[in-house]
Amino acid sequence: MNTINNPISIRSFVPLYLEYCEYRKELDPKTLKAYRIDLRQFFDFLHVDVPGKAEIERYITYLHKTFKQKTVKRKIASVKAFYNYLEQEEIFEENPLRKIRVKFKEQMTLPRIIPRRDIEKLLNSMYRYLKTVRVAERKGALRDLAVVELCFATGARVYEISNLREENVDLESGVLKFMGKGGKERYIQIGSKALVKFLKKYCREHEESIRRSGFFFVNENGERYREQSIRRMLRKYTERAGIRRKITPHMFRHSFATYLIEEGVDISCVQQLLGHSSIRTTQIYIHVATQKQAAVSRISSTSTSGRICPSRNTNPISRGGTGKGSGISESVPSSRSGRTNSRMTPAIPRPMRAKSMSRSMDVVSRIFSGKSVCSFR
Repeated sequence: MNTINNPISIRSFVPLYLEYCEYRKELDPKTLKAYRIDLRQFFDFLHVDVPGKAEIERYITYLHKTFKQKTVKRKIASVKAFYNYLEQEEIFEENPLRKIRVKFKEQMTLPRIIPRRDIEKLLNSMYRYLKTVRVAERKGALRDLAVVELCFATGARVYEISNLREENVDLESGVLKFMGKGGKERYIQIGSKALVKFLKKYCREHEESIRRSGFFFVNENGERYREQSIRRMLRKYTERAGIRRKITPHMFRHSFATYLIEEGVDISCVQQLLGHSSIRTTQIYIHVATQKQAAVSRISSTSTSGRICPSRNTNPISRGGTGKGSGISESVPSSRSGRTNSRMTPAIPRPMRAKSMSRSMDVVSRIFSGKSVCSFR
């Protein structure tokens, strides 16, 4: 590498690069944190002022030996972006990374979803706890249930739920504005009137803390309900419900997307609900839904041999019939033109009644209840 000026350590340009990313490119704080960690690891491993092609090749080999392909890809991308910046700013004349070719053979890992029975079990347990909890702990239980309900009803990321601002929640219309990756805005319409009513109840109980902090979900100290606290909360309620599998907040997002696709919702609608920049990211949920359907088909085929005897309709998605009144006619405003596209969704499964409460606890109806599935602005 031939530097234009005296050969000084290019590591000294990292702070300038991160400042450029923050203010010029307006990158997300989490992205900046990842860049900072990746570049620190890069320079700590090499211990040279100006890494050339041979040193970078050695580092890439180390990454492949140490990390999974997805992590390797991200760390190399961080280094490439930094070197592109140095080349753009004419810190050096020749970018050694342009001579390095890296091939990736990534295995497709399907997202893990939460079975409907476990979602039912978790929510039933949380509602039972809310009815029996002591007065001093009621506000916290109310908030926790509101968070879990909203995670599944919107498919939002845990940091989007945690950072949901008071001014971005309109409970009269049921519209929420989430700030996604890169500061991208997206609007989601809550379809369930029962959920909107429950959120209003939570809001009344925490009105003062919400107004003071500016965040919709607050902790016992009246501050933002942080992501790690939400994860710990979910772990606690999962254990209390007797669910053995590990459930994370992000699994609600995967479940939200998979169940919508199973119900026949157009993938472009699911893409916008999730806030994905590329539809290719959303398409992985088609594989998840297909895998589930294949599993159901295998069960159905074995039942014909007399080995097992499931009910006539093994697939819970297919229940509900096809006659009059079995579907829901919906109008989904288009995000591009603002025009209304009318379509018919498949029948919603028969609601699974919760013993702990009178209203339906069916997981899919949480998304499909109301006049529309999704709404964008």
